[in-house]
Amino acid sequence: FDKKSYSGQIRMEVLICIYPLGSFKLGLLFHGLDDGEVGAYLEQIRCDLIDVNLEVFEKSWLSVINRHSILRTAFYYDDFKVQVQGVFHEVKLPVEILDYSTFQENEQVRLLEEYEASERTKGFDLKMAPLMRVALVKLTENRYRMLWIYHHLISDGWSMAILMEAFLTTYGSLLESRELPVATVDNYEEYIRYIENRDKREEQNFWQNYLGKVESTTLLPFI
Repeated sequence: FDKKSYSGQIRMEVLICIYPLGSFKLGLLFHGLDDGEVGAYLEQIRCDLIDVNLEVFEKSWLSVINRHSILRTAFYYDDFKVQVQGVFHEVKLPVEILDYSTFQENEQVRLLEEYEASERTKGFDLKMAPLMRVALVKLTENRYRMLWIYHHLISDGWSMAILMEAFLTTYGSLLESRELPVATVDNYEEYIRYIENRDKREEQNFWQNYLGKVESTTLLPFI
């Protein structure tokens, strides 16, 4: 893809790279658009934090976003002949700070439920990175509820746990003025190029030969 040849509305000067979607993301994107529901494939993760330093909180999320390109990714499904994803050099994370500490516990529960429901109806514009946002709700003098909202296109269940651990580890390190561990910069584009260059005919022949005589349930070859 040649950025200079594109005359659309995407700000090419802030993009690091553009590449096609993998098969899983392509299927997820298709079903998400086909469903037409605003909150389809939107995930919400909650956790409680004690004595939150707001400045360190935001710096920690920014550090995680900078180290993981998928968190700076947007998806373009009708701008080109094929669906592509674009990684931005930097993005601004939407963070909303709320104070429910003056309410009784049962009222806090109601307000949190209403807030989570309203967040689901917002959804995301898939062409606008980041496809995530964070809310921090003060419940008591020192306890906060963090709500991390993101689209399933940028994280699955296993990755979510890795990203959450990265945030908490980074937060602890910055809070104690410790140096952050040197992290290898990911480059998902290399994986996409790898699967694009594989011999599709060879793969098709393998599975046709392997499954050709199968008449009942069987294990895959790598099990």
